[in-house]
Amino acid sequence: SGSFDTVDYPTSVMLYVGFNTRSGPCQTAAVRQALLRAFDRETVSTALYSSHAQPAALPISPASPYYPEELAQELEYAPQQAAQLLTEGGWTKGRQSLSLRFVAPADNPIRVSAAEHLAAGLTDLGIQVDLQLLAWDDYVTALEGGNFDLYLAEVRLTADFDLTALITAGGSLNYGGYADTQAAQLLQEYRAAVVQGRETSGLRLYERLAEEPPFAVLCFKN
Repeated sequence: SGSFDTVDYPTSVMLYVGFNTRSGPCQTAAVRQALLRAFDRETVSTALYSSHAQPAALPISPASPYYPEELAQELEYAPQQAAQLLTEGGWTKGRQSLSLRFVAPADNPIRVSAAEHLAAGLTDLGIQVDLQLLAWDDYVTALEGGNFDLYLAEVRLTADFDLTALITAGGSLNYGGYADTQAAQLLQEYRAAVVQGRETSGLRLYERLAEEPPFAVLCFKN
């Protein structure tokens, strides 16, 4: 027998849903903007990860002093707003319904539960979701081949939350083929900023990523 204490501390490990921006419905920014508001981050963080994660709408930990709270609140889970944005983008529930192929790795029970929960939420919005839980090698093959509309992934970012691998052309984790020259320029300005300018340059970058989303952040693990 014995006793122990569990202490949580924030990390830079980000759970997110990536978009295929090269082909399929997620080529359209309006669809991606709707999906930003279609994921229940709170339940993923508190129920599925047993509160050992912090819900986040932006690719920087909420524990960071540079996390822009007001912008994050605009992207919070809002199914009615998501449905409205989909309608404005030409997708109507019951008529021209949206169909998405969602791939996730089957090697981790918590990530499987998260993928199933997120897929169920999309289904409630009238989106047809083909959730495919794949063995690791098949999952990587699907990402490298672009055989997805959405994918669930986890990445350990560096302490400065550098997104180069995720959003730049040829980036090693840019499976969705994201290419936005403005976002790339803002990322360079963010990386070059000294402490005094990091908050402002970060906000500009995150505002652009909300307009042209490469992925939807779910949470940062503790």
